[in-house]
Amino acid sequence: MKPRNISIVIFFLFFHSLYSQEVRIDHVIAVYNDLENVVKNYEDLGFTLKQGYKHKNGLINAHIKFKNGTSVELISVSENPIDKISKTYASLLKNGEGGVFIALSGLSVDELKEKLKDTDIKYSIERNQSWDYVTFNDSNLEHLFFISYKIQINDSQKMLIHKNDLEKIGNVWIEGNDKVKYLFKILGMESVGFISDNEIGKGEKFKTSSGDIVIIPFQKPNLRPRVKAISFSKLESKENILIRF
Repeated sequence: MKPRNISIVIFFLFFHSLYSQEVRIDHVIAVYNDLENVVKNYEDLGFTLKQGYKHKNGLINAHIKFKNGTSVELISVSENPIDKISKTYASLLKNGEGGVFIALSGLSVDELKEKLKDTDIKYSIERNQSWDYVTFNDSNLEHLFFISYKIQINDSQKMLIHKNDLEKIGNVWIEGNDKVKYLFKILGMESVGFISDNEIGKGEKFKTSSGDIVIIPFQKPNLRPRVKAISFSKLESKENILIRF
């Protein structure tokens, strides 16, 4: 091997080790009043759904899971909320059904803290036996959080196969502003241009290792930002189904 080639290999290995941990879309959360009917609607679109259960705090959920690890969690509040989490979802539901959170992963809590240490972005960390959460103490970033898993969740293969042959989340459209774009850039997410939808409008697209996030302007500035749409696709193709909220 020529010396020049050795230098190229060394640089590649250094670059790869430096950026081997990449931000990814983990899952998207949407809230609904009538979960049973929503599950049926998704099944009619060809999705396989994993039924959740009624939690002690009154939340009921169901999941759409994909081969690349991305997923959608559908949540409903079945009764009077009794803790902070269920009260949050009940409050969000009062302002309308649809997408409320996008969860990102790919970085440990320590890696995330390192990236944010020289910024003015404030955050909170919650740890438990199964995972760690990082939420942001900023009204512009309320619809974003990071999750770092401590245990591996293995779903049966039949839960990952859908009649419509879709295999992953393609794009997630979220409301955002320069603060969201600033966070994404700090995390090493690259802007890859703009895309448009006739109903949603025009947004700037940021690349992650499992799908892209499209930032559109706030539609109701007086309300908390939300997830506005999700597109689904095969692993190596453009999106086939777009769900608007």
